[in-house]
Amino acid sequence: MSLSALFNRQLDRPDTRGGLESVTTADGAPGGQPPGPTEPPVVGAFITEQSLTSFAGATGAISVIWGTLKALVPGVTQIPAVSLWIGFGISIVVGMLIYWINITDPQTKPTPRQKAIGFGIAVLNSLVLFMASFGATTLVAK
Repeated sequence: MSLSALFNRQLDRPDTRGGLESVTTADGAPGGQPPGPTEPPVVGAFITEQSLTSFAGATGAISVIWGTLKALVPGVTQIPAVSLWIGFGISIVVGMLIYWINITDPQTKPTPRQKAIGFGIAVLNSLVLFMASFGATTLVAK
C-alpha cells in the first residue's frame, strides 16, 4: 500500500456512455470489446463528505464549532444551561446536515419509508453526537 492510498480514495463515477456503441478491433473489423471506463479521479479523503459524516469527524466538527462560539461570545456561553443548549443545537444541525447529504445522494433513491426511518435514526445519532461532544469539551476544559 502506498502513502497516497492512506489519504486518497477512488471516486465512483457512473458510466455515462448510455448504451451500445459500435466498436472496431485493432485491425479495423467491427466487433471487439467496448473501451473500458476511464479511471475515476482521485481526491484527498480529508475533503470528502465521508470525512465529516464519520462519527469522529462529526464529533470533532461539533466540538470545534461549540468551542469557537464559547471563545467568541463568552458572556452568553458562560451560563451553563445556555452553553448546553447551544451545543445541542449545533449537534442537531450537524446531524440533519449529514442526513440531508445521505438522502440527496444521486446514486440512491430512498423511499418515503426509508427517509422517515432515516430521519429517526438521524435524530438519535444527533443526540449521541451531542453527548460525545459534551464529553469531549468537558474533558478538554478540565
